[in-house]
Amino acid sequence: MRVSHELLYRKQLQPKVFIADENRIRNALKHFGENDTPTFSANLEDAACWMLVRACENSKRLEIEIARFSDFDNWFFEHVVGI
Repeated sequence: MRVSHELLYRKQLQPKVFIADENRIRNALKHFGENDTPTFSANLEDAACWMLVRACENSKRLEIEIARFSDFDNWFFEHVVGI
């Protein structure tokens, strides 16, 4: 994502901005019901899918094995990527 952002906008993507964008839906739900909570719309299925993708990538970087990761990976490529 950072590389594509830098190519499109010709400026570096700040880590705090990236993290805030990635967690936008989670944070909105977490603070739902507090005073002055803005209205928002979200595709929760899509957000959940991408959270799983991020978790799998993080586990790979930490060299932690995930049971049935290949099953999720195959499902992801078939249903999300379309391969």
